[in-house]
Amino acid sequence: MNKPLILAVEDHPIEQRVLSMLCDHLDLNVKIVSSGSEAIALLSGQHGFSLVLMDWSLSLSNDKAMDGLECARRIRRMEQGTCRHVPIVAVTARAMLGDRNRCLDSGMDDYLSKPFTCEQFLNKISPWISKQQRMIG
Repeated sequence: MNKPLILAVEDHPIEQRVLSMLCDHLDLNVKIVSSGSEAIALLSGQHGFSLVLMDWSLSLSNDKAMDGLECARRIRRMEQGTCRHVPIVAVTARAMLGDRNRCLDSGMDDYLSKPFTCEQFLNKISPWISKQQRMIG
């Protein structure tokens, strides 16, 4: 079986590096983009992503009008009328009461707040990757 391909939408260079190292450690392929528009462009093609890791803020990107919540909404609109549904997991420092629900309401499938351990990360993404791999394979 091929290694799962993860799309990480993260604008902060240090966080990009952390996600890259973490995915490498877990034997996952990862493509990192720094803006919502880059993510949508990739997902509109046929890249076979198993999972999207979505930062909420995207504060350093050029897409000032598109945070992670708006990007998730646009991805879900793009998927309408297709058989496609790529799981989206919010990976965010926002951990206030109601933040998880805001992510889910935007169309994301799950939520992981920073900071997290490697084990927490793996436990959060594994079910989504397994489900997606079964659907693809």
